[in-house]
Amino acid sequence: SLNEIKSSLVLKATISDFTLSGRGATCIFFEQGYIIGVRCFMNEKITIRRFAETDAETVQNIIHRGLREINGKDYPAELMEEYCNYFTLEKIKNQANSAHMYVAVSGDEIVGTGSIAPYWGSEKESILLTIYILPEMIGHGVGSAIINTLEQDEYFLRAERIEIPSSVTAVKK
Repeated sequence: SLNEIKSSLVLKATISDFTLSGRGATCIFFEQGYIIGVRCFMNEKITIRRFAETDAETVQNIIHRGLREINGKDYPAELMEEYCNYFTLEKIKNQANSAHMYVAVSGDEIVGTGSIAPYWGSEKESILLTIYILPEMIGHGVGSAIINTLEQDEYFLRAERIEIPSSVTAVKK
């Protein structure tokens, strides 16, 4: 069960795979008890791994495209450009240093990103950050794979409260 899996993760035990009901098979890879990657078998073959500094430019492109092409439908273009200017390569690398940042990979292409960090340094609260998917990959299980990974991260598991800031676009049905 998912609770047993969470307990195993907290105890840093190694598990080879498990099934999330209705979402496909997921394999979590550990190194010294910490998640280093997740492979999900959904609509697309998606691998989730920790961000590497060499991913910064690709991640920046994914964020900028998400802001302009997706969020831009609900917000003024000027505001989206302000956010694009905020997400510099330096900002992305700094976030990766203070958070657990992951990338979703399909084949050899990074197609999404997401992060989790302590909320204002708290050990009891965490925050999900910068979750973006390439527009053409929306609906292919990438977002679910990223969220599943973030939900298994140590910052999520130890938190009593999770902050999830969101745009109007993200909460539309």
